[in-house]
Amino acid sequence: MSRKTIDAGILLHFVTADHPQHSPCCRDLFERVRNGDETVFLPETALCDAVRALSTVHRWPADRVAAFAGDLLALGGIRMQR
Repeated sequence: MSRKTIDAGILLHFVTADHPQHSPCCRDLFERVRNGDETVFLPETALCDAVRALSTVHRWPADRVAAFAGDLLALGGIRMQR
């Protein structure tokens, strides 16, 4: 069974809700991951890129970025190694 690979763009559309079409699709994907209906592969570089963008471009404070990353990694359907 193949597993979807997600990138920083998917993470950012999900968490910032910045795109009228892509953000709802990303939200739906993460809802399936949260419910255990889907498993996705998250490369370390994608997480690092999203953290950097949230910190610099979106100017999120460090505690908010850390909470997002921690919540994301706590999802049972997130895999970081193949």
